[in-house]
Amino acid sequence: MTNLANLLHDNLLRRIKVLPIDTYRGRFRKMYTPHEFFVGELGCTEGGVVIGREGWYYDRITKACWYEFGGKSYFRDKDGETFLHKLKLKSLPRLTDEELASIGETLKIKGLSSKAKGELHELHYFERHNRELRQISLDARRIRYRVLGK
Repeated sequence: MTNLANLLHDNLLRRIKVLPIDTYRGRFRKMYTPHEFFVGELGCTEGGVVIGREGWYYDRITKACWYEFGGKSYFRDKDGETFLHKLKLKSLPRLTDEELASIGETLKIKGLSSKAKGELHELHYFERHNRELRQISLDARRIRYRVLGK
């Protein structure tokens, strides 16, 4: 690549964030075509930027959010906050049980600065939220195995 192409590519990488599409898999792929799912179920509008790789995209400058699947893009303006929440969940380190308990005890200390307390509370919340999501996924797999034998 030329220097200009490298510069544009690097700028695009900093500007655009991407996550895997986890909403359209499993039973949804069997029940719906991509158009029926993204437009009909999620309320997206078809068209827009196509990067060339399947994923859930977020433009940090324009705050635009879209899905790309099968060479087509599906824009949905309501997903920006959801995208950023999932991105934060995926980027936080997983805590051990001892670390989580320690943060819980530290939050009970009086006189802790509001900034430190806010950061610890957020970390504690996100870890508990992540654990709940993992448990729900695990429970769903167990039930599916028991009911369907798969």
